[in-house]
Amino acid sequence: MKTRILLIVLFAFCQLCFAAGPGDNAPAMSVSRWISGNPIALPSPGQGVESDEKDRDYFVVMIWGSWAPGSPDAIKILQMMSHKYPSLHIAAVTRDSEQSARSFMNKHAVTGLNIGLDNRSKTTKNFMKNSILMPRVFLIDDERKILWVGEPVDFPAIFKQVKSGKFDEDKVRDIYEITVKLITALQSADSRGIIRYSGQILDLDPANAFAIRARLFTFERSNDLPKAIEFISGLIKRAPKNPTLYFTKMELMLRTDAAPKDYIAVYQAIMKHFQADSAVMLDFVRFMLNRVPFASMAPKLLKQAIKNAETHMPKNIQAREKAGYLTAMARVKALSGDFIAAEKYQQQAIDLLKDADKKQAENIMRVIKELHSPTGK
Repeated sequence: MKTRILLIVLFAFCQLCFAAGPGDNAPAMSVSRWISGNPIALPSPGQGVESDEKDRDYFVVMIWGSWAPGSPDAIKILQMMSHKYPSLHIAAVTRDSEQSARSFMNKHAVTGLNIGLDNRSKTTKNFMKNSILMPRVFLIDDERKILWVGEPVDFPAIFKQVKSGKFDEDKVRDIYEITVKLITALQSADSRGIIRYSGQILDLDPANAFAIRARLFTFERSNDLPKAIEFISGLIKRAPKNPTLYFTKMELMLRTDAAPKDYIAVYQAIMKHFQADSAVMLDFVRFMLNRVPFASMAPKLLKQAIKNAETHMPKNIQAREKAGYLTAMARVKALSGDFIAAEKYQQQAIDLLKDADKKQAENIMRVIKELHSPTGK
């Protein structure tokens, strides 16, 4: 999953004007056609049944578009959540054409998710009005009350709070109100306002993805990446179990030519906090293999991370996702010179895949075999 890095992007927003926020009833949803999964209907207002949090029904409406840079990761997050919480009713609604939506789904191997085509943009307008801040997630309870509105990357942690009874509705509403002010500041390039409002949000939620991106935007504008790293390091101290912060820090370090010892310190922290989290371990392995300079790699930690990923890999994992684990294992084995094991893992990955994914896996196998026997013998 590429869900761990908070991209530093230029914010360009229309006026924030959500039709509904936390505490309000969810507006109407109008879908012309469901092109994947099953139709989702929101409950009638006030019709929920009194029950424990773990027994209640919850609904998610995500407004997304194939053109939005964050949509591939957002869809993957919802797929992961649908597997983890089968009773969670998820509707991913787009006003893309059916051709564009299906092309996106094929490119990103989207399966098992309820994806609907917006009926003349009615759902998008009802939930978002003039905002283009997409993708955006709306979490709704069984009484049709909106509990939370925010970034897809924050949704798993928020829903975990809901299910455990630790969800703070008052704090969520406060964050939402400050977020409106923050977007106004971003819209007018008010640096002081951005710093003030993002700081207020992070005081309430040190892991808030939108506030972090807004703050990083100010460092980007002033070309002060060392200060950005210092800022992220401060958030890590306040929220040490948020993996996104560590990957964001490493991404910033790549742009400042950080010393190998600085990477090692981050690696060790990731291993300390997330060794039993297979998804984080896999992200960590991929990041080290694909992004980190060779001199800054840590082979022992890399091998331990992929071992942890394999040990804690979910049992009900989908074939394509399992193939991702197997390919990562193969690459680590090849890097350490164990080509026999590398070929075994990669063949298992190939057997799980088809079409373009299978061809890509076969290309990786070809490289592994060439490294194993450069002369072709």
